[in-house]
Amino acid sequence: MILSSRRRWLLFGLALTAGVLNLIDRQIISVLKPAIATDLGWSDDDYGTLAAWFQGGAAAGFLAAGWLVDRLGAKWANAVGVGAWSIMAMTHGWANSFSQFVLCRIGLGATEAMGTPSNVKTIATIFPSNLRSIGFGLSNAMNSLGAILAPLAIPLVAAVWGWRAAFVGAGVVGLVWVLAWFAASRGVDFDDRAPTLPGDVVTGDKAFLMERRTWTIAVAKVLSDATWWLMLFWMPDYFHRQFGLSGTQMGLPLALAYCESAAGSLLAGFSASKMLARGASANRTRKLLMLISALCVVPVPLALDVDGYWAAV
Repeated sequence: MILSSRRRWLLFGLALTAGVLNLIDRQIISVLKPAIATDLGWSDDDYGTLAAWFQGGAAAGFLAAGWLVDRLGAKWANAVGVGAWSIMAMTHGWANSFSQFVLCRIGLGATEAMGTPSNVKTIATIFPSNLRSIGFGLSNAMNSLGAILAPLAIPLVAAVWGWRAAFVGAGVVGLVWVLAWFAASRGVDFDDRAPTLPGDVVTGDKAFLMERRTWTIAVAKVLSDATWWLMLFWMPDYFHRQFGLSGTQMGLPLALAYCESAAGSLLAGFSASKMLARGASANRTRKLLMLISALCVVPVPLALDVDGYWAAV
């Protein structure tokens, strides 16, 4: 596939925007938890249960998402994924009971699982190999932008039109994105063949599952996602309970906290490219960056003992 530079960056920009929408739709419930819990009478156990059901839906969705993305290809996978999770986000605005919210969270988690493999497929398809690490770094940073924008924008929408409108509005924006994606990708013949990679590449489902590197990456993902999702689901409630912030008051502290994640993603992407360019092996580069990331998590529990919310940030 030969793409003009302008078309390549347009498609990449839309793919980044899809990642932003993915995080915003996921974050609405945590940012608006105090208002929704008061309105519907939720306890902390109820909210924790909803978070667990969302993650369960996502886990189930991830089992099929990669296979589905490979079958659909980059063009249709993006459209189907964003369209499906946008509709599921909208259904939250019409849910009235706890059981209805459970179904909405399961559906949103399962459909949002399309986001990551679709994004990876798109970057691998439209970028040459020497630019992919930068593309992935920018993608991770822009995904964090969704978590940054949610506490800034969502409380403003809820303050004017109510918390239900926040869910419906986010879904409508996602459906508009689908139309923009079809317009931008019109006439593009996506080459969805797997890119050629250097080194010892594992092929075949059985060999993939028997490969030690597969389980090493899986364990690392479990550990990193446990921290990241904890921050996504419970950080707004932490600022509300610990410092009495609510609504628009906690927008800036939350946004700055999530900015650190975006900065880390950008730094990791560019650092990986620099190390590889200087002759470092891919194995050493990955391990060093993951070690540094793990060490950055160590001071997080200290936030429970600080006096001000800026110190917590």
